[in-house]
Amino acid sequence: MAKTNFTDGDPSQGILGTIVSAAFLNGLGSHRHDGLDADGSGPIDYAVDSGAANAYVLTFSPAFTAYITGLPIVFKAANANTGASTLAINGMEAKAVKKNVSDALAANDIKAGQVVTVVFDGTNFQLVSRMEPNKESAVKGWINFNGTGTIAINDHYNVSSITDNGTGDYTITWDTDFANANYAVAGFCRDNNTPGNSFVTQPTGGIYTAGQIQIVAMKSGGGYFDSAVVTLIAIGDQ
Repeated sequence: MAKTNFTDGDPSQGILGTIVSAAFLNGLGSHRHDGLDADGSGPIDYAVDSGAANAYVLTFSPAFTAYITGLPIVFKAANANTGASTLAINGMEAKAVKKNVSDALAANDIKAGQVVTVVFDGTNFQLVSRMEPNKESAVKGWINFNGTGTIAINDHYNVSSITDNGTGDYTITWDTDFANANYAVAGFCRDNNTPGNSFVTQPTGGIYTAGQIQIVAMKSGGGYFDSAVVTLIAIGDQ
């Protein structure tokens, strides 16, 4: 049943106004903003963005007439942002959207199609929900493998495969390529026969591309060896 349309009536003409029951009034104290078209239900503060990248626009019904401190808003973004952004609601003045209290948004802090939550702090909208950023400082790939016998991956992230090129010589293929070959890597290996005297490096002319990297387990005195534990992490743009 749709919401009741309340009327005052006109007693002078014998027209009764809407009769409100005690049950209805008591129910108002426990009503939920569920968006249903029913008595006691309130609208959900959710809208689909109709603006452009960096200038998000929302229209609510019933309309907001003022920005109230603490107001939470949820919206579906039509476009990814490319930098500092604003949000305007029901034709009111656009307000800046910030992250980390006072920082302007960086590119792709909001993705196209993302459901975004913001809260008005009295001056700006604070971005509460964020997609996982593609930070340059984040580890984009890592692997822990046994390099002896038939090599075997113990665990990994973003590794498609590993190839045994010979004694202590391995090629790692990334599942998602890096943007270029300028990413950084760091590795570890263990020589159980000579503890503390081994390291991971790259052979002369070894593969170092956006999609693969070749490494070797080397003894400090020279020579490659099959290591029971080899690890590698990679950081860079993807």
